[in-house]
Amino acid sequence: SLFGPYVPLFIPWLDLMMRSDWKYPPGFVAILKKHLRPDVPYITVSQNDEGIVLKCQEGLLMHELPNILVLSSGGYGHVAIPLLKALAPLAPRDAWYAHKRPLLAAFMGSHETHPL
Repeated sequence: SLFGPYVPLFIPWLDLMMRSDWKYPPGFVAILKKHLRPDVPYITVSQNDEGIVLKCQEGLLMHELPNILVLSSGGYGHVAIPLLKALAPLAPRDAWYAHKRPLLAAFMGSHETHPL
């Protein structure tokens, strides 16, 4: 199987939130909790920087669903993955070497939640 022992949850988490004024649609969390079986391991990917929990506003907490492996581009979940929204141009060959880079550090995050 492509997903190993996991049942994939193909849920557009961020799209659901964006369409519903940054909340899950009414009843979504209750339906999800009702239909997910506690003895089945699931896997899902979230583009949201808060994974699937949405600031815990919707009653969807990670510890309540321990059998969902969450891969999140924001890093909130179990596995952090890069946010790839489009193809990026290749860096010049000189940028491959750290001693030739103009910057040796980068900031990843939000200025609102992590001010410099």
